[in-house]
Amino acid sequence: MTYEQKYGRLPDGLADLETPPEDWQFENAKPVKITGRKPLEVPKLNLAAILPKPKEAIEVKFQELDLDKQAKMVDEEYNKDVSINGMCKKFGIGPGPLYKHIHAAKDAGFIPIMRSERKATPEPQVGVLERASVIATDLTELLGDEAGDLINSLYVRVS
Repeated sequence: MTYEQKYGRLPDGLADLETPPEDWQFENAKPVKITGRKPLEVPKLNLAAILPKPKEAIEVKFQELDLDKQAKMVDEEYNKDVSINGMCKKFGIGPGPLYKHIHAAKDAGFIPIMRSERKATPEPQVGVLERASVIATDLTELLGDEAGDLINSLYVRVS
C-alpha cells in the first residue's frame, strides 16, 4: 500500500506535482563523460553494392496507348477479378471510360464472360443436402408440426 493510498495525499516534502521544475535546477547540469573504453569505429555500409538496382521503368500513360493495348490491359486486370476502383486507380481513368474499355475488350473477344453473367451460387453438394435432411428430421422431432416453415426455408436456402 502506498503513502497516497493510505493517507489520500502525497507528503509535502517528497514531491509537489502541481509546480513544474524551475530553470535554476538545470543550470549546472554538465554532460557526464564515460571513461574506460575506447570508442569503436563503425565501418560505413555501401548500400549501393548490397541493394538491388531498381529497374528503369518507362512511364507510359494509359490513354496514350493504342486501343488494342488498352483493351488487353483492361482484360488482364478484369480477369484477375480486380475491383473497378482498383482498375480506375491503376489506369488513372474514371469508371465511365473504364466501362467503355471493358465493353470494347468484350467485343474484341478478350473477355468471354462478364462478371455479372457468371453464376453467383454454385450447385449444392450432395453432402449439404444430406446434412439438411438430418437437420430437418431433428427439427420435426423437436418442434413437431410447427417445424414446417423452418424446414421449407432450410431447403430453399440449401438448394
